[in-house]
Amino acid sequence: MIENTVGGRVVVGLDGSVGSRAALDWACAEALRLARGLTIVHSWHLPVTVGPYVNPSPETFEEGARHVVNEAADRARAALPPGWDVRAKTWMGRPADFLVAESEDAAVVVVGSRGRGGIQG
Repeated sequence: MIENTVGGRVVVGLDGSVGSRAALDWACAEALRLARGLTIVHSWHLPVTVGPYVNPSPETFEEGARHVVNEAADRARAALPPGWDVRAKTWMGRPADFLVAESEDAAVVVVGSRGRGGIQG
């Protein structure tokens, strides 16, 4: 089992988009290449306005975040050798703040090139 925290882990920030799945695949390859543990992170926050018809609860956002990281962790564990150190974390707050905090001791931080914004291109 890999559990190397000396020299940092590979941290990948996900939002559930196609681009973030590509980032996860790249992060898995880097974790394997560097012999580092993998930490999958996803942040959620309540939007200022959601729309006139939908008002999701904080629990809905949190449940969605857990789904994103758990699905990603399953994908990572399937891609990496058995027993590889894969961790999944969610956090309520701004994604940039979470990535900065998680990256302080990271060997590598990986993010996708496109997110789940209102307009996907």
